[in-house]
Amino acid sequence: MLRQLTGRQVSELIAYNSLEPVGFWNAWNQTGMVCSVLANVFGKKDGREFQPQDFMPKPPAHAEEVRTQSLDQMKAALLNIAAWAKRTGKMKGQKGMKPEPIVRKRRGDG
Repeated sequence: MLRQLTGRQVSELIAYNSLEPVGFWNAWNQTGMVCSVLANVFGKKDGREFQPQDFMPKPPAHAEEVRTQSLDQMKAALLNIAAWAKRTGKMKGQKGMKPEPIVRKRRGDG
């Protein structure tokens, strides 16, 4: 896309982004603002005012802090969740589990 834009268009995009940031952190900033307003209205404790940053994730200081999961780790986590759901009866309608019957009321049955 940048190959198709002129220098002036790129400059305009940079200027616009400085006025109205686009992206991940801007979305968190907007969410933080809403949460801080609600917390200040309904949940103020000890006279402390909440700030939007209180509700935003902290960006990693260094690239080393960003951890990634391998495919095997993701698979193991998902299998653990599925085993827990099956053990606790959260997976209704699965093999070996009896689904709840659908009960429909007739007209006039209150």
